[in-house]
Amino acid sequence: MIAEYPYRVVTADKQPGLLEENSRMSAEAVRVMKEIGQSRSLSTMIAPVRPSAKHLYPLTDAARYIEWQTDEGLPFDPWLRVHVRLGGEIVKVCPRASALSAR
Repeated sequence: MIAEYPYRVVTADKQPGLLEENSRMSAEAVRVMKEIGQSRSLSTMIAPVRPSAKHLYPLTDAARYIEWQTDEGLPFDPWLRVHVRLGGEIVKVCPRASALSAR
């Protein structure tokens, strides 16, 4: 029986260019995180994912950017594409996820 509780994955930012150079390694990291959850009978993995190529399109808001697709119908962004190919689903944008404020 699979538990109905999701688990959250906390990730560190990757070095710029690392994903493109080592996409197999990135996909393997996501696969391993998924397997760890499944081995503990957890049903849903929730991972905050920062699009790797968004910085190349600074005038496009994130909500619009994540809708862009390749000819195959996959996300345009390489890092989002890795997650979707492995069964992930883009749920929503968190516009203030990286917002910092001074006190």
